[in-house]
This record gives sequence, C-alpha cells and structure tokens, in this order.
Amino acid sequence: ISDCKLNREFYKNATARILVDSDSIIIIEYSDATLDRCVIQVYTKITYSKSLIIYPVLDASKEYLYEGNLLSAKDIIDNGILIDNLLENSCQTLEFISK
Repeated sequence: ISDCKLNREFYKNATARILVDSDSIIIIEYSDATLDRCVIQVYTKITYSKSLIIYPVLDASKEYLYEGNLLSAKDIIDNGILIDNLLENSCQTLEFISK
C-alpha cells in the first residue's frame, strides 16, 4: 500500500496487463505508455514450484535496469526472468527501468 501511495501518479496513469491468472498465481504488470518503467507484482496463493519464469511486456529496442543489472529487453523477452523462492500466500514485486 505504501508503494502505491509513493508512486500514485505512476499507478494512476499505468497500463495494467494480466500476465497470469490461475488458481495458484496471479501476475500483473503495470507500465507507463512508453514502457520506460514496468512494475510486475507476483501474487502466489498455492505454490507447486519454488521458481517461475516471467515474460514481461517490454520495448525490445531498450535496455532495462533490473536488480542492479543492465539487461537488453530482447534478452528478457526471449528468455524471461527467473523468480526463485516462491512462497505461498505472498507477493513479490519486480521493477524494470529503461536506460
């Protein structure tokens, strides 16, 4: 909730995409119109696996900063992003900022 308050303008104007909607997991991607900033929230209910690969919607011509690493969008789009240590009834947030 505090993240939403701090980033109120971003979420107010963001496009929301449902990447996954199943009985065990929901993944929602929020992005600005130019795909310069993407925030992905992974909500797990029941986990059948400890890891998951996510394929976010990004601008293939850009590079993105993710967890301190600069990655090409093409690489992310082709190979996805691995999320480890999925826990039941939890939420993880991933953020991609174009550079």
